[in-house]
Amino acid sequence: MMNKCAMKLFSVCLLLSLLGSGCRKPLPPKRIIRVGSAAMGSVVVPRSGEGELCRMESVAVTELFSELAVEVLPFDHRVFRMVLTAAELPGEEDVLLMGKRDIERAFNIVFTAADANTLKCELPGTVITLRRAFASGVRALEVEFFDRELGKLAAELKASPRYAEVRRERAAGMQAALICRAIEDFIMDMGDAPLVLDELLHNSGNSAKWDGPYYSGTLPPSGNYRRTAPGKYEFFILVNGKPIKEDILL
Repeated sequence: MMNKCAMKLFSVCLLLSLLGSGCRKPLPPKRIIRVGSAAMGSVVVPRSGEGELCRMESVAVTELFSELAVEVLPFDHRVFRMVLTAAELPGEEDVLLMGKRDIERAFNIVFTAADANTLKCELPGTVITLRRAFASGVRALEVEFFDRELGKLAAELKASPRYAEVRRERAAGMQAALICRAIEDFIMDMGDAPLVLDELLHNSGNSAKWDGPYYSGTLPPSGNYRRTAPGKYEFFILVNGKPIKEDILL
């Protein structure tokens, strides 16, 4: 059994430990899940191209940073990278210090210097990089959140043979959309679809209504076009034997 002196000492130590825990700063996060209106691993832009930063419509992040862009995984389009930008900041204080203070307070993290224009914070699950955005202005800033696990998965997917095939299909889909738009413009002027795609480039019939060229690129040799009815047509591009139309969803 504890004597009175030992009991008193134990009570004082317990009280100090409780007080100390109440004053202790909260631990930094292991992984940043949400940034503004987007969340890591979420599907926010299902038709977005992989490797491209897609702007979000609404953002509420910090006092300085208001514009958010996201990058998504191939195939399933989950977010693995987020980039916040701040336009030309007012005042004379160093913008890197302003951003450091703002982001550290918002996400409970601590940056360390990587070089004169870059700060980094390496969490177990997220790498955060704060850098001067000279391309956007002398007093512009950018902060990047990169999810380690999803970023590794993105690299593996981009190295797969299927990714190269998907990129070719997407490029064909974009070209098919441009050509179909050119055909629609031709129909508006001429009143009917062309017999052959070359009519988009050359006024072979010397028609006064022809107002082209309607397409400025090179017509794909693998393109398949036919006029199916007055003012109607069918067009697709073959990629590895697969017909790619303008409404392709990757």
